Amino acid sequence: MGKMTGYEKEHELPQKVRQLYAAVLELVAEGVDVNAIKVSDITQKAGIGKGTAYDYFDTKEDIIICALIYAVSGMINRIKVEISQYESFKMQVEQLFTAVEKELVERECFMRFVHMMTDSSFYATTLQQRAALDVHKECDAMVLLRQMVEEAQRRGEVTTSLPLDYIVFSLMSKLLLYLAVCNERQEREDKAHQLKPYILKGLFAEFCR
Repeated sequence: MGKMTGYEKEHELPQKVRQLYAAVLELVAEGVDVNAIKVSDITQKAGIGKGTAYDYFDTKEDIIICALIYAVSGMINRIKVEISQYESFKMQVEQLFTAVEKELVERECFMRFVHMMTDSSFYATTLQQRAALDVHKECDAMVLLRQMVEEAQRRGEVTTSLPLDYIVFSLMSKLLLYLAVCNERQEREDKAHQLKPYILKGLFAEFCR
């Protein structure tokens, strides 16, 4: 197998790559600045030799980017399966918010992923290039939300009087707000549970018929 992209299927990943990804995700969950992470930090936590990492990745940045893509795309795919069991838009949105509550490490990675996508670093450029590839669109959170809204509009559950992009971006912004609260280091669970009903009520009042 050649160099990793982060979009490999679970069964395609060599065990040592799994260990490297797990190490990166653990460091991210601990709040370590990705710019400060060294290859030795990753390999030491993964329990493998430093040289082994370069069998699968060209640079430290590649390891980190691939680990984040792997975590985020995996979370999105699991959420897609969960919300597909619900037929109404309101139930799908509620399940979406509930699902991200359970994804503790992946939630941290998703927020870090979003921050990287909007800055001007090397990480941002590389992430944007990879995320733009059509072959990876099924792993895109915005694509998932757009599909949810379009299907709900066809069923007559969501208004068509507002631009589709506005609804999708509004839904994403509220989800990010909720994730930010969930990721607070202190009292995050209580705060999240207190805010969740108000966030959902606002969304449904604006967009649902």
